[in-house]
Formats: sequence, structure tokens, C-alpha cells
Amino acid sequence: MPDAKHGTLCYKFSSIQKRILTSVTVYNTFIDKPRSAIENALWDTGATISAITPKLVKDLDFIPAGTMAISGITGALDVEFILAAIQLPGGILRQNIKMAVCDFSQNINIILGMDIITLGDFELLHGNNSTIFSFTSPPSEKIKIM
Repeated sequence: MPDAKHGTLCYKFSSIQKRILTSVTVYNTFIDKPRSAIENALWDTGATISAITPKLVKDLDFIPAGTMAISGITGALDVEFILAAIQLPGGILRQNIKMAVCDFSQNINIILGMDIITLGDFELLHGNNSTIFSFTSPPSEKIKIM
């Protein structure tokens, strides 16, 4: 697993985006032979915690670290959680990320919630029929309002 911990990622899309998807690498480092996978992840400001599908948990041999309560538009659930390392584009690496194990209906295996988003500066701009998304971690010490 790489040592990079901080960095910036920036994407320019040639149309207005209703969902932001980027590739991430998820690592299971809690086993004798660490495993990883590159997956598309949905950046979700409505999710307080990041999540991973049971399929990916099985594929990477994660062992649940416990259970937790989550709630969403369909109500509250008790789900298992795992601890994982996540590498975002731009070399941004975060370890021991608590991820809820949940099924999604969006053809993705990872949701990046506010637990990840608040570790940096998240920017989403729309204009001229395009979308620009950027994320920098660690966050700036000063906030600039334009």
C-alpha cells in the first residue's frame, strides 16, 4: 500500500453531473496477505458514514469489526461495519475508515460519506454546461468565500 497521505484531485466533466463517481482503491490490511480492489465510488454528502457492499467485503476477505445503527430514507437498520484503508485519486490515503456494510441499488460498491468528505475541502462547481469537482486533503486552514 502506498505511503501518500495528502493531495488534491480534480475532475472536469463536459456535462452537468447529478452524481460524482471517482475510482478509489480499497485495502484490507488486517489479513496476512493484504488485498485490494479498484472500484468506482459515489461521493454522497447525504451519507454521514462511508459504506461498502457485502460483495466487496467478501471479495477482499474483510472480517466485520462490529455492528452499528444507521438510518436513511427507509428507516433505521443495524448493520455490520469493517475497517478499511481508502486511497482516493491524487494519492490521498486514509486508514482505519469505518465503513457500514450495506447493499446499494446504484451499481457501485463504495459510498464515500461525510466521514471522508470532511477530511478535506470539497468543491463542486456547475456552469457552461459542465461540472468541476475537486477535493483537497488536508483542508485549508482559511476559508475563502468568493
